[in-house]
Amino acid sequence: MRWSAVLLLALLAVPACRGLRPGPLAPPALAGRGWRVEFTGQTTLETDELARAIADRLADYAREGISKPGVDDAAFELELFYRDHGFPRAGVEYEYAEGADGVRVEFRIEEGPRVVLAEIRLEGQRAFPAADLLAFFPPEEEGVLPGEPRWLVPSRLAAGAGALRDFYRQSGFLAARVSDPAVFYDAAGASAVAVIEIDEGVRSTLAAADVHLHGRLELEGERAERLRALPAAFLQPGGAPPPPYTPRLAQALRAHLLAHYGARGFPDCEIEIVPRHDAESGRVTLDVEIDAGEHVRLAAVEIAGNEKARGGFIRSRLGIEAGDDYDSEAIRAGFGRLYATGLFATVTIALAETKGAERTLLVTVVEAPSIELFVEPGYGSYEGPRLRLGAADKNLFGTGRSLRAESTVGLLAQSATVSFVDRALFRTDVQASGSVFLQHREEPSFTLDERGVGTELTRSWPRRHLSAAVGYRFRRTDLSEVDIVDPIAQGILADVDISSVSTSLTRDTRDHPLVPARGNRARVNVEWASAVFGSEIDFLAVRLEESHFVSLPWDGGILGLSARTGVIEPIGSTAAIPLQQRFFNGGESTVRSFHEDELGPVDSSGEPLGGEGYTVLSAELRQDLTAKFSGAIFLDAGNVAPTVEDYPRFAGFRTAVGAGIRYLLPIGPLRIDAGVNPDPREGEEEVVVHFSVGMAF
Repeated sequence: MRWSAVLLLALLAVPACRGLRPGPLAPPALAGRGWRVEFTGQTTLETDELARAIADRLADYAREGISKPGVDDAAFELELFYRDHGFPRAGVEYEYAEGADGVRVEFRIEEGPRVVLAEIRLEGQRAFPAADLLAFFPPEEEGVLPGEPRWLVPSRLAAGAGALRDFYRQSGFLAARVSDPAVFYDAAGASAVAVIEIDEGVRSTLAAADVHLHGRLELEGERAERLRALPAAFLQPGGAPPPPYTPRLAQALRAHLLAHYGARGFPDCEIEIVPRHDAESGRVTLDVEIDAGEHVRLAAVEIAGNEKARGGFIRSRLGIEAGDDYDSEAIRAGFGRLYATGLFATVTIALAETKGAERTLLVTVVEAPSIELFVEPGYGSYEGPRLRLGAADKNLFGTGRSLRAESTVGLLAQSATVSFVDRALFRTDVQASGSVFLQHREEPSFTLDERGVGTELTRSWPRRHLSAAVGYRFRRTDLSEVDIVDPIAQGILADVDISSVSTSLTRDTRDHPLVPARGNRARVNVEWASAVFGSEIDFLAVRLEESHFVSLPWDGGILGLSARTGVIEPIGSTAAIPLQQRFFNGGESTVRSFHEDELGPVDSSGEPLGGEGYTVLSAELRQDLTAKFSGAIFLDAGNVAPTVEDYPRFAGFRTAVGAGIRYLLPIGPLRIDAGVNPDPREGEEEVVVHFSVGMAF
């Protein structure tokens, strides 16, 4: 119960901490060699606050000496500082006196009353709810607590009125007028109401029928009536109602038409749009003058700037050849494919300046370094310290293929992998990879040695955030130092060769692969091992993963949700899944109130047996504290199903509640989590601390 109370208090404290940022440790000095600054007259704000308000000026005095122009600037900044803190009538004067001890400056402050802004009143609005429009006038400080007074700050009122004017114009009210805020004080001058008058006028609309195309419209293979239908398809897709007209709409239509012509061989097309506005009805007519220019065919494609990358590889990724019609969409796609290789620091694609129907396409690249050497330290609460090191040539012999060798060395696990990747198999968008690997790992109840080979084909669709893969893997697995002694469990102890094919589909919309703030990642993987492929066991395994991240309304707050589950079923002549292929649960990235693999079935001596199914559910509230540090509160729940038949029952769930701290590193966050077991059983720890690199999900 005591742990639940502590975590509840921490959860309530996280939003309140969102405003915490490192501030000055001490106020700037008010005296230096040959000068001294004093404040008089202030009764509300502290001297330290005023010193920080003119910190830059005080630093100038300390560095360059004091002068009247510099003091005059400081007085003006103090006056603005007061007005930004709710003193609209504040004034600051100063006395500049030179004496034997140097220059003495006295800032004489007339604060005037501090005024509470009791209400912002909008008058005349009809098209939008007042509550929505008042959102353009946020509180003067982020994180103001409920019940705190809202001070009158004229500059913020003026900024809100300006934003409101822009909003009306962007919403189609081209003639809308938003008055400057009029401030009315109460009799004591301590409270005020701001009134803003709005004259919306008529909302301007634009129908596709009001767009008139003139000039040289000819496109090969397209009739004039089809060209005249372009605005309708863009402005009112599917017959939608006429959109509100804004100048941006005309700019968007121009860009749409230019892209249409550019994709059909007219790179020199010129388009001028003249809006004609009927102020009474709000109806806008667009006169669009088009000069299609000359149809262009590519006489040649020239590659420049490449030192290691072969021209043939660049051309294969570009996908454009001499004799093709100019096509801006094809050029954009080729540009994206070249950048996606990761081999080029910059890519520039442009037509030669010479005019005419036959033009040269110039492709200029600046290559990024292709040789990579890396040393990456890491740490896991179970494995302890580890070191990943290796070398890679990302542009092998200038072909765009890569060769990588890497190894990981740790106290409980060591591995080595050599992999080869062809980013464009047979000049397609399919990536092919092959690898040879060795692995040694000491698990809690056994030691596994594994070696094998694998190959995989991957196809990505970046605009849809999708990738799909099919692969084959053969691995020889050997068990040693097995601590499981139950006779009933001996059937799952075996050295086996596993040969399997797999397929996976992944959709990833996260905004960052290491520390996401929004988006989601979903993945499904199916693996089939069979004697048909040379495997000594037959099984079918399915794994599902989903993680979702939401940015919360306050600064730096993120909610992460994750669900992971899997099931593996022995098929054919296989009666049981061997120990090294079973699912385990518990640890730094699953249920964090347990040590590695310690959640789930155990033998009579307490050694983990794993199971044929597992599930992990996690929720984590993350909060930025500084630029590098963040905190988190989490809830995990998970289980291990001994057999496939047990999996649908979703029984045996155990939980973890806890909190942690993260420090951001280039290789991922350094993470410390303390997971509390709300219902510890005999032999289980009440609190487990994990120290690792990388997020739990």
